[in-house]
Amino acid sequence: MVLHRSNGKRITKALELPELDIELDRAVWQVEKALKAEKDLKEEKVKLEKKELDKASTESKKGK
Repeated sequence: MVLHRSNGKRITKALELPELDIELDRAVWQVEKALKAEKDLKEEKVKLEKKELDKASTESKKGK
């Protein structure tokens, strides 16, 4: 991620816009939350795919 919370504080200080700090902090929080949700979703998908493969493998072994 390009913008971090610490960068936001530097930006607001440089621009002399303290109210921007809250907006940048919120934006960073939203992006971090979205990235975490995306990562969690991918991990869950991998777990489900592995579970399905294990189930299919077990069923094929039973059928032999």
